[in-house]
Amino acid sequence: MLLGVFVAAVILSSGLGTKQANARPSDEHHAFSCNNATVQGAYGFQRNGTTANGPLTAVGVAEFDGQGNTTARQEISRFGVFTPPTPAAITATYTINPDCTGAAYDLSGSPFAYLVVDHNGSEILGMSLTPGNNVAIHYERINDLPGSSAEGHDRSK
Repeated sequence: MLLGVFVAAVILSSGLGTKQANARPSDEHHAFSCNNATVQGAYGFQRNGTTANGPLTAVGVAEFDGQGNTTARQEISRFGVFTPPTPAAITATYTINPDCTGAAYDLSGSPFAYLVVDHNGSEILGMSLTPGNNVAIHYERINDLPGSSAEGHDRSK
């Protein structure tokens, strides 16, 4: 269940698996195409929402290898009760499609989150697929990759 909640919020609850206008790059950027390599590096993330166990807030760091593998550690608060950071990394896989949508999978191959890659891979939005969950997730790359269009982007404004 922790893994199911891990990347728990990936496409902002609008049916991300479908090709909707708001889930694709804008007309101005149609030339941009995503793939697994678009998502690589360390990302800080926050998960918020409601699970079968009650309200959830979590923060952590996920590492994406650009080849479809990811690991993460997180600290969770449920009903204001904090759990210690996960002692062992949570391991999963992911697939990013050319239209910048995707999914995260547990080690059995079952999808547990929808994903949408934004800002050339600097951010990822997500949504849990775990039944009974209403959890959204937001990832931001900790350091933008050299040469990316997001490099030097001032997020304080």
